[in-house]
Amino acid sequence: MASHEIYSIKADLDTFKTTHLKRWRKFVDNISSDTIYIFECVLLQNHITHLMLEYEVSEDEIEIYFKDFIEVIKVMNPILHYLSPIFVDGAIRHVAKVRRPGYQKRNNVWIDRVIDYTAKTPYGLHNGIVDMDGYIQFSIQRQGVEKRLINEWKIDVQVIEHDGLNWERVLEKVLNNSNI
Repeated sequence: MASHEIYSIKADLDTFKTTHLKRWRKFVDNISSDTIYIFECVLLQNHITHLMLEYEVSEDEIEIYFKDFIEVIKVMNPILHYLSPIFVDGAIRHVAKVRRPGYQKRNNVWIDRVIDYTAKTPYGLHNGIVDMDGYIQFSIQRQGVEKRLINEWKIDVQVIEHDGLNWERVLEKVLNNSNI
């Protein structure tokens, strides 16, 4: 699957956007109407992270990019369940504790990989990100961008705030709002 990963290519912003939208159009053109497709971070978080970290685009540019993206996927009648941690810093620290060596059969530590990647991006270099606190500040900023964007989309958006502890309640809210 890595060969199909849009984020692994090094390209200028226009090429990235064009390629990304082209791949989503191709996917949408081949969907089955009797199938439910579930996307996790690939639908929103990865796009915004990449645009912010690699290209340092403005929030206005991200908004324009997503208007085009939403136009492509809206034929799928998507429902976005945005799981919003009440405390981003607590969520990152919790995930960092859980994703230790051995998690998903990896020998390295998730948070170290994430910080290392973030620190080496243009955004990370310009903002001096070198540790978990810097990554948390970026994540708080990214969440702010995400929340502002999704409030403007003309698709079904369900924001589910959570404390990171009661996942049964979160699942119940997702199922109750999904027509599944």
